Amino acid sequence: MLPGLTDSAQQLDDLLGAIAEAGATGVTVLALHLRPGAREWFAGWLKREHPSLVPGYRELYGNGSYADRRYRRRLAGLVEPLVRKHGLAPKVARDAPPPPAFPAPRRTRPGPPGRCRSTRWPLPTASTRSS
Repeated sequence: MLPGLTDSAQQLDDLLGAIAEAGATGVTVLALHLRPGAREWFAGWLKREHPSLVPGYRELYGNGSYADRRYRRRLAGLVEPLVRKHGLAPKVARDAPPPPAFPAPRRTRPGPPGRCRSTRWPLPTASTRSS
């Protein structure tokens, strides 16, 4: 869902109705993810096409890729009854625990000040590889 553009109760009702009518049995509704690359492109498009929404997106996304948790909860609250209304299996995204973190990279040697330091991910050794 695009906050402020496609997330009204009426738009969601119409969308979920059309999805059910097309024969879907379940649906997952998520707020827009703005990962690097897509974020910059989308910001330019939003500024050009819907400049009044730019401050709201700044507040909602900050410097991250995901909409604020309060917005995601509000969206889930709008979607849940509509999913049931249209007979779709409730697959509404919930706030799941974060995925496990990657192991920290090992530093191999310090680099010059002000530059990236060389890092290397731990690689399996012959004794840790599975046959």
